[in-house]
Amino acid sequence: MAAQRTYTDFGNQLRRETSSNRILFGHEPMGQLKDDVFGKGFQEIMAPYFAEFCGTFLLTITYLCNLASGDPVWAVTSNGFMLIFAMYSFAHVSGAKLNPCISIALYLSQRLNFTACLKFCVAQITGGVCAALMFHRFATVEINLGPRPGFSWWEATIVECLYTAMICFVYLNCAASPENNPVGKHNGFVGIAVGLCYIAGGYAAMQVSGTVMNPSIAIGVEIADLHDKAQTSWGLEYLPAEIIGALLGTSGYRLVRPCDVVVTKLQLADAAKPRTPTSARIMAEFLGTFCIIFTKALNNVGDESKPQAWSVAAAMAACTYSLRGVSGAHFNPAVTVSATLCGKRFCTPYHAVLHCGAQTLGGLSASLVYGIVNHGANIAVRPPAKYKIQSGAIVLGETLFTCLLCYAVLTTSLAAVPSVDRNRQNNVAGLAVGMCSAVGGFAIGNISGAILNPAMALGFTGLNLIGAHMYQSAMACYIAYQMLGAILAACFFQLIHVNALDVSEHLADHDDPVPAA
Repeated sequence: MAAQRTYTDFGNQLRRETSSNRILFGHEPMGQLKDDVFGKGFQEIMAPYFAEFCGTFLLTITYLCNLASGDPVWAVTSNGFMLIFAMYSFAHVSGAKLNPCISIALYLSQRLNFTACLKFCVAQITGGVCAALMFHRFATVEINLGPRPGFSWWEATIVECLYTAMICFVYLNCAASPENNPVGKHNGFVGIAVGLCYIAGGYAAMQVSGTVMNPSIAIGVEIADLHDKAQTSWGLEYLPAEIIGALLGTSGYRLVRPCDVVVTKLQLADAAKPRTPTSARIMAEFLGTFCIIFTKALNNVGDESKPQAWSVAAAMAACTYSLRGVSGAHFNPAVTVSATLCGKRFCTPYHAVLHCGAQTLGGLSASLVYGIVNHGANIAVRPPAKYKIQSGAIVLGETLFTCLLCYAVLTTSLAAVPSVDRNRQNNVAGLAVGMCSAVGGFAIGNISGAILNPAMALGFTGLNLIGAHMYQSAMACYIAYQMLGAILAACFFQLIHVNALDVSEHLADHDDPVPAA
């Protein structure tokens, strides 16, 4: 039995131990078996670590090239797309962590043992260092990374910490969760979700600090900047914030998916998984709303050349992929109201009250943190003068595109398919919802600001009132237009999706009861 060792996954099936299925995504119970170089071969054992090295090398060299001379508008998107490519290329070998913070988060979540975590961190940092040395050898450009004019070290640290936490949080929910990414039935959206986090954070922090969100890249930036005697780039200075971000991301994951910890410890069968508590649903709505609204607010810093709508859409898609299996991923009181109007199958009044409260608190918290980072600056939304009836343009824009966003959530995340298993594997839901946000952002961003969320409107209104910007405080009126859009979305859904209203189907916001022992 010693020559053919096995391990137990989250079902009751025993599987043959290989280097791939032991390390993939981090939700198999590692740490109980030791590597055997002579029994499996050196190449098989080193493959996952070499994959991490190559992936981090490619990500770092792309980041450095974009930081030095990349397109000022699309450099961040380039970084995110490189991560998406690397994750889909190496995920089946090593889980494609490509970030020491993710490895640390997996260790803190009991998905990796300390030895495996250390090996992955060494491989990732080595890949970043090699990329930086190559870049340093062939390039002599100046790299400027750190707090922008008007911002200090602690404001840059807050932003770096929060977006590193977001990356770890999304990875844990999309890749390491046995519910969202079952063993043997891996989803297809892990790479997209994590890559979109880099896009969301990169654009949001562009005028504050220029985020790194990866210790391997941070060390690489420090090495690549050796040509500059003044050493203007912040690389090592971001490391403490990134480590704290890994801790915060892990804490958030444990709050929204406490059942995963139970499943890991007890190795329960999938049919006997514990029921998701209401507290996890509330925390999921709070954290998702916070990430989206904070990204929206932070994109208002600096010039208007960056694609704000693309950044917000990326944050919304990533959060939707992460939390739709916990709370339905509403992140918007208008969406919650629209789901409730469609019937208890989609959202019960009890959960609607809890969700709206969590979303409102998330919006207020995000606005408060933005006010701290940006010295209490207001959020300015003024329609262009070319619109003769400015108020009419705002009403039409907010109503129409809030309706579109609510309808997208209803059709993709809540009632697209009756089966829970099929719904969980719907790999386009998050992207569809995020792209609806992008459509509204690009279409009416210069008309109404594309708020499309009562929690966002309320949070921004409070921030503007604190700053005594009375004109912008009228943004609270947007809530009425957005609620009108939610009602229209519910009406359209009930007219078009007749079969989805079957009351005999499973409730969208309820888990199956725990079977009797």
